[in-house]
Amino acid sequence: MTGGYTGYRVSKAAVNALTVKLSAELKSIKILVNCVHPSWVRTRMETMVAPLSPKEGADSINYAPPLTVQWPDRKCIFKRQIQTF
Repeated sequence: MTGGYTGYRVSKAAVNALTVKLSAELKSIKILVNCVHPSWVRTRMETMVAPLSPKEGADSINYAPPLTVQWPDRKCIFKRQIQTF
């Protein structure tokens, strides 16, 4: 990992930590908590040279199953892959 993008990296780490913490807190009432990382997406806010279009970035969000499907807890979905923290 190279330097730079500190705010972005810290915010991603915070989302991951929040996912793990909420998952532990809500487990007793059977609420599953996961997060989705859409990857680097082309936007006017950041840069137009990112490798994914907004539609491609949304794919991981769309891949996440509906609440009626049994799904693992405390995971991150990244490029249609289930990642463990």
